[in-house]
Amino acid sequence: MNNMDLARKFYSLPRITAADRVELISMFHPRARYHGVGKEDAVGRDAIERLFRKYEQNGRGITELRFDIRHMAAADNFVLIDMVDTFVINGKPFSGVWSIVMEFQDGLITYWQEHYPVADLERLFAEKIEVTETASGPLKRV
Repeated sequence: MNNMDLARKFYSLPRITAADRVELISMFHPRARYHGVGKEDAVGRDAIERLFRKYEQNGRGITELRFDIRHMAAADNFVLIDMVDTFVINGKPFSGVWSIVMEFQDGLITYWQEHYPVADLERLFAEKIEVTETASGPLKRV
């Protein structure tokens, strides 16, 4: 499977509950790095799982989620993705443009970076989403 196929698989997998995410989390290298807009960086599978889990806390859950990949490009180990994500959060629908950078090594995600309208997304939750990822210091190549 090439890196673009791996990225498509990643965005086809369910991710709303912890049970949903078992296969998704297994796609990450054990020391994978995540970087998102306005957040601390997360390093490692456990920290990335916490990133997903925090959206389930205090009844602020995502009940529906769909990814519509519009454009994709690959070079070396990197995949760039432009897509529209559609969520239902607290019963309210939201669609926004996401820009993604992913790096793969040996079929696993080693780096995942997201750019998205974080303020628009947070307005759908009852309160500001606090950063709960691990403070990991400077990003290092895996």
